[in-house]
Amino acid sequence: MEHFLFPAGSALLLISLALNLSSPMALGWMLAMIGLIHWRIGAQRFQVIAFPLYFVLLGIPWPWGIVQMIALPMQEFSATLARFILDLSGLPVLQEGVVLDTGHFRLVVEETCSGLRSFVALLTVAVFLIGAGWGTKRQRWILPPVVLVIILCGNTIRLITTIVLGHWINAEWAVVWLDDIAPFLIIFAEIAILMTWLKSPPGKHNPPRLRPGLANILQRLPRSVSYSPAGRFDAGRLAAVIFLLLTTATYVIPAPDSRVSLPEWPIPAGWQQVKGKLLDQSLDQILTAMQEGAVARVIRVQSLTDRDSIVDGQMIVSKGGSGRDVDDPRFCYRSLGWRMLMEKIHPLPRAGPGASSVSEILEENPVHGVARLDWFSYRVGGAWTNSYSELRFHQLLARAMRRLDSVAIVHVSTPVIAGGNRRIGLARARQRLNALWQTMPLQ
Repeated sequence: MEHFLFPAGSALLLISLALNLSSPMALGWMLAMIGLIHWRIGAQRFQVIAFPLYFVLLGIPWPWGIVQMIALPMQEFSATLARFILDLSGLPVLQEGVVLDTGHFRLVVEETCSGLRSFVALLTVAVFLIGAGWGTKRQRWILPPVVLVIILCGNTIRLITTIVLGHWINAEWAVVWLDDIAPFLIIFAEIAILMTWLKSPPGKHNPPRLRPGLANILQRLPRSVSYSPAGRFDAGRLAAVIFLLLTTATYVIPAPDSRVSLPEWPIPAGWQQVKGKLLDQSLDQILTAMQEGAVARVIRVQSLTDRDSIVDGQMIVSKGGSGRDVDDPRFCYRSLGWRMLMEKIHPLPRAGPGASSVSEILEENPVHGVARLDWFSYRVGGAWTNSYSELRFHQLLARAMRRLDSVAIVHVSTPVIAGGNRRIGLARARQRLNALWQTMPLQ
């Protein structure tokens, strides 16, 4: 397999550079370097340092789309399981998305409380132990789900103890426990459980040790990296590398500027448009985030009957810029310190040629104590979708096919004015969003 690492890694690196993909870019560079080392020192000597080189791959950050796909379900699962256990134990808890409220203590299960970071850390420890000879062959196959179960159980215990402390003792102590004490105690406990489960195969009573032994590696390592005849690298493989370089180089050629123009966003009946510096700054931020790779139009409207009813709208046609924080409002809010309270697919009340549903998110700013409700959806090739992964796939395909104006993003947002009742505030916010969405011209 190592014979193909250098051409495969080089191709992945070039494609990632052309499409501006950070994590695949790092992966391609590492695979190309590992393949180059294998070609240089030969297969036999490469085996001595193979595990440390492959282990370094765990340091590559996960693609944000995968993190986003995993983090929120882990938050919701941990919050739901903690609420279920607390209800069984006699402490009733009201759950709204990832918010747990006992009446005396309110806990928001943020992304940092999802357990994803602990999952990555524990998985790294598990891979190291496997490379050191721990565990049976069966245990190695089921390692990822076992690590996930351990993390979810530990994270649930962390949330339960935090709520109990906040409800019965002191809210400040609960926050200190949640942020400063529990993460260290629980991760050590999880590592201990993992090491207990990853025991030696039955019938072997010798303590696990590095294979080959650490002393053996240190003794053979100088010879492995010293000057030696290069490994085989035949003409066919060299021709394949040249072919990959020539074909992937076409992705680097800039695409022609798109001539697309966005239509004006009509003002809903009973509303008026609000103009000012804030609107201009919003447009500048979008274009800056998209690295000038977009055509955008922003709008802010205010109800004539209720001056506090303000709705913001954005239409963006991507032309190949990165702009991840604009493509996905969830990342945008989280990068600014907002808490995600709810996420779901909301069906639109009117069926027509446009989108039949939108992604709905509810977020809260813990510093200013304000909340906002957002709708957003993506139009790819004339069809509407709420999947961010599908958007990214079509963005990459559009860049490769030189059709950079085929992906559009529509996003509307309004503050949630609860007035003591969150449900009434959400219902009114949805009415305001629907009023602006129905006049959106990209139907």
